[in-house]
Amino acid sequence: MTRTLLLFLMLSVVAPLGAVEKVEPYRTEYTVHYNGFKVGEMKQRLKKGNGDNYVMETEVFTTGLVSWFKKDHIVERSTFTYHDGTLRPLSYLYRYTGREKDVVERLDFDWKKMQIKSLRNGKVKYLPLTPGVYDKQLYQLVMRRELGTGKKQFNYSIAERGKFEEYELEVVGQEKVMTTFGEVNAIVVKKGTTKLWLAKEYNYLVVKIAQNEDDNEATSYITSRS
Repeated sequence: MTRTLLLFLMLSVVAPLGAVEKVEPYRTEYTVHYNGFKVGEMKQRLKKGNGDNYVMETEVFTTGLVSWFKKDHIVERSTFTYHDGTLRPLSYLYRYTGREKDVVERLDFDWKKMQIKSLRNGKVKYLPLTPGVYDKQLYQLVMRRELGTGKKQFNYSIAERGKFEEYELEVVGQEKVMTTFGEVNAIVVKKGTTKLWLAKEYNYLVVKIAQNEDDNEATSYITSRS
């Protein structure tokens, strides 16, 4: 499996939300499949940090026979807080190690200076910081909150790789999905070639992910939640 497909799985997963104005600690686990074969696992957790901060961390890695030949490992960590009822990013870390060139990226959101310090593979760049800018994980929690209000189209400004990217998503339907904890009613959200299935009865928890790229299919299924 290419690093691109492994990466999309990590970037797509979001975890259980609690009440509207706060998040609760959690852990979720997923299997990762490529063209029908299991090639890896994904784990995500959200925990309380220092003070009013929260830390959201995702880890994706190859397993089984695949790991003998393709040792890919990705860790993504977001630190954020609440400000005036909204989620505010504080820092973001992305680290990839494996067959391809190692990658390290860090973002620091300075709300006093209203700037973002972007560090990627030793190179520093500064970006202007405005309300509504998120990192590649935090926007997912924002989308979850907005899904609960009935919103069907989403557009987010994401700081990554020393620049801003516009992420566009839309609700494209509803389906029933069988999970390890029973059948759920899921909202289907599409982002480019990626589709997410989010369970309405579990605060829009992602229970399935699928992407088709160059006639290859990568999928991920939830296996546990706590």
